[in-house]
Amino acid sequence: MMVNYKLRVGISAAVLLSLLHLNMDTNFDIKHHYINIASDPREEKEMESYMMMSSTSDRTETITYTNTNTNTIADPFYFENQKYKTKQEQKLRYCELGSSKTSNDSIECYNLLSSHLSSKPAWHFLGDSQMGMLMTKVLSEYPYKISKKKVASERCGFLDYCQLEKCSEWIPSSKNKTQGPFMFGLEHPFCSDLSWFRNNKVETETENIGDGIITVSSIAHKFTEYLVVEYASDVEQQSKTTKTTQQSVTLYMEQNLKDHNLSTIDSICIVNTGLHDQHMCNYKTEVDCLDAYRTNVQEYLRLLDRVCGNIVWISTTPVANDVGNIQNNNRTLEWNKAVKSLLETYYVEKSFYVDTWKRALNYTHTDNVHFKVPYYTTVANLFKSIIKY
Repeated sequence: MMVNYKLRVGISAAVLLSLLHLNMDTNFDIKHHYINIASDPREEKEMESYMMMSSTSDRTETITYTNTNTNTIADPFYFENQKYKTKQEQKLRYCELGSSKTSNDSIECYNLLSSHLSSKPAWHFLGDSQMGMLMTKVLSEYPYKISKKKVASERCGFLDYCQLEKCSEWIPSSKNKTQGPFMFGLEHPFCSDLSWFRNNKVETETENIGDGIITVSSIAHKFTEYLVVEYASDVEQQSKTTKTTQQSVTLYMEQNLKDHNLSTIDSICIVNTGLHDQHMCNYKTEVDCLDAYRTNVQEYLRLLDRVCGNIVWISTTPVANDVGNIQNNNRTLEWNKAVKSLLETYYVEKSFYVDTWKRALNYTHTDNVHFKVPYYTTVANLFKSIIKY
């Protein structure tokens, strides 16, 4: 028994010394490598492997980390504390427009977003007609002098706009019905289900300030763009190197940033999908439909992560629950929760969630999903107030 006791003490000491050594290593970033032993079996296995590597003296592999925190204390509860701290930060990334129609009711979202986004030069709005209406209202009182406009030629001109070559043979979505299109685009290759809006972009080169002119090199903003992405996953826009619209649009965005001498960190993405995606539920149970949507959104976010310095997800809005329409509010609420959970889990450091549900309930629908103009105006005012700085 005495031998076993010494063995345990020896191993514990080795582990503690290893942790101390890692903490002193300026290449170790504890912030991005927290481990909660109790929360996930995969993390428990990772921790076990980590401890084994730390306490084995004859191990030959070298593992390199990046350290940005030199004040970390070698505390056995540090990993858990970091996870708790991260969860607290996640709450700061959420804001609600509120239930009233007053401008003061948007101050929570303005304070949250403006401190992170106001200096960014590239703004992308990605979504369906709801996002298209939002973009229209943003441009109606655009705070910069527009020097150049670009608009897709027609409903089937997405790839031409993006300067991507179409694949030789368009391949429909799989029979399991987990991807769009479900309407016009299903019968018309390379066309969008969405009929009202097209890709469009405005660029800023100069801005008049009194008697002087500020050139583009002196101001933050360079362009604002709307891109038609109705689904979290669809096969409408297939190029020679991409199989989905989401792959195509992020490939275009990557090149577009380079053309403007910008990088991912300069890019803001205002995003939503959810209304068109509910067409999947015509073919699935509610549980399976939610699972498919969650999976599609997770992959979409992974692609956006490459080209978006920050992701601002706008919640899917309530519908009128008109008879004969697939969209309904109970499902939408559950899907909104699923998206928020994905953002909190995987993209807490770069994502924001703007909850418009209560605000939208104050406005009149024109059909099951769309609102009269004042709703889009109030949301657009939030983003215009941030873009103008």
